[in-house]
Amino acid sequence: MSVEQVDLEDGWAKLKVFICELIARVDAGEQPYFSDEFRTNFMIVRSLCSKKLPRKNDEILYDRYRNTLSDYLKEKVLPHLKYKCGQYLLKAITELWPKYLSIVEHISCVFGYLDLVITETTSLRNLDDAGLMCFYSLVYKEIHPGVQDALLAMLEKDSRGEKIDRALADSSLKFCGELKCVDVKNYSQDFATSLVKQRQEYHSRMASAHMYTIESPEYMKMAERYLNEEDAWASEYLDESNHSSLMNALRAVWLFEFGDELFEKSGFTSLLKDERKEDLKRIFNMFRPCSAILNKMTALFEQFVYESIELHEVVDTRSEQDTEELTAKREKYLNLIEECFDHHPDFHEVLNEAFKFLPK
Repeated sequence: MSVEQVDLEDGWAKLKVFICELIARVDAGEQPYFSDEFRTNFMIVRSLCSKKLPRKNDEILYDRYRNTLSDYLKEKVLPHLKYKCGQYLLKAITELWPKYLSIVEHISCVFGYLDLVITETTSLRNLDDAGLMCFYSLVYKEIHPGVQDALLAMLEKDSRGEKIDRALADSSLKFCGELKCVDVKNYSQDFATSLVKQRQEYHSRMASAHMYTIESPEYMKMAERYLNEEDAWASEYLDESNHSSLMNALRAVWLFEFGDELFEKSGFTSLLKDERKEDLKRIFNMFRPCSAILNKMTALFEQFVYESIELHEVVDTRSEQDTEELTAKREKYLNLIEECFDHHPDFHEVLNEAFKFLPK
């Protein structure tokens, strides 16, 4: 029987034999198919899709494509994962996942004509996405609590400097990320949210333990160090969106939760008087995202500047020496703004207003 004459059941029988051989080859790590075999089976699918009566074969073949993948997952994948946990589960899933992706890739090529006649003209998922959805629905939803717990435990150890299987962590994160496109909402509420919560709780304990036991400048140094370390760590494991969410949460834990009290203890005015530029720069950079505290910094800077020029306030009695001293002060404060406050316009405005009586 030629390809042109094949009917649905005969054609499907031929396709099923080829697909079973393809899956067996991929499972064994062998070349998944030969080009002649692929071409022949692709033409069977195309021929069946051209026959609209008495049944619409393209829709039937689409369902059978998904059922084939579902059967493979139920029979071969789930039993292999069912009783595993911890790193054993991560190792198993990261070994099976690339094989499954390869199976989906090659079977979807055989059924590729369906993407032209169905998925481009209906609301049905394309073949690759349908394959991912099968895995997500049948496998990931069942094992994801164990995967999540095992991966979070590994990342917790890594953040404490303990040795972990970095390759396994990377491949596990890649696996989670590749499934993100299937259900972004549940992914963000699942692994990413859990990771942010875990790190937030850990840092909250650290911040609370040190807030009232060390001086504010030392606390700020500690906070800066922990935040920088966490930022570098998160950049290895999280995408940009979740990385940003994590760092915002941790800044709130270390700084904004105690913001007013911490800033009051910092002795900002004393730091200005002593020109402790490193501490001033640290305080500015860490509290800059908090507009309320930034406003307090600007107000204290303004008060400090005006008090420093108070002795020279009366214009009629200002001597040439006074003018020189005030010009030197303006330059000093300008350098302070540039070095410690990142040229922030609010500080420049204070300085310009305070010294507006000086010649430009």
